[in-house]
Amino acid sequence: MTAFERLRRLRPLADYAGERGVRLGIESLNRFVTSFLNTAALHEIGYDGAVVIESFTPDNQTIARAAAIWRPLAATQEALARDGLAFLRGQFH
Repeated sequence: MTAFERLRRLRPLADYAGERGVRLGIESLNRFVTSFLNTAALHEIGYDGAVVIESFTPDNQTIARAAAIWRPLAATQEALARDGLAFLRGQFH
């Protein structure tokens, strides 16, 4: 099943939420679940809404374990946020 097909399955939920003034937020926590929703799928459906990057650090063991982070993802948290933002801007310009 493609990411687009997965997104299409959310349509009834999105319609239900939209009728009630609720906006859905979908979060892919780590690389093991990003196949559900990715930038290619967002382009395919013509999404033009908000996109958020949430940077995690291996310094917080509880969060790191839950997000399957076992190593630093960048030299600093600032670098991770900066580089992630540059990536997203490149995807959605």
